[in-house]
Amino acid sequence: MMRKTSENNNIYRRFLRLGLITLCLLGGSIAAYSQTKWVYQDDGCGAIRWSNQSPYGANDTGVFDLQIKEQTLPAPPRKLLVDAGKNGGIRVKGWERNEVYIKACVQAFGKDENEAAARSSAVRIEVVDGIVRAASPIATGDNNYSFGVSYDIRVPVNTDLSLRTNNGGINLTGVRGSIEFDLNNGGVILDRIAGQVRG
Repeated sequence: MMRKTSENNNIYRRFLRLGLITLCLLGGSIAAYSQTKWVYQDDGCGAIRWSNQSPYGANDTGVFDLQIKEQTLPAPPRKLLVDAGKNGGIRVKGWERNEVYIKACVQAFGKDENEAAARSSAVRIEVVDGIVRAASPIATGDNNYSFGVSYDIRVPVNTDLSLRTNNGGINLTGVRGSIEFDLNNGGVILDRIAGQVRG
């Protein structure tokens, strides 16, 4: 009788140990998942951050949608001004073509995937008189309607630039024109810049 009880205890301990190991593994997976709600994205639009939750607080739930919008334009006759708006960074590289290529990464927040996608689709990238900026019916003052745009742009190497960012950095490579920039809450990277720089 004692031997049978001992065997039962051993079986019980094995099941208990297996259960604890399983819980630890599941707990690690859940913790890893929760830690990846913020994603660092660099797919040609510089540093992009978005999450499965609102950045405005734990009580705001929802999702972000990311859409990439591209266009190619003739080289500007004068300075090219890029305004990243409320949330976004700018990366510009010089090239030997006589045209401007704009890749805009648009992120919009909504209470679910469909709403977030509809809001990011509503954002338009406008280029008027050498000024690049985003336009949308989305009210940026409302957290539930927040969106941001980051730009990856190619310009002729001698292009003059004026860049504005908020909550995003500026990255310039291989440009020889005059450059001025104004940024808030972001860093600056300059590589192979030959023209005058103010900022």
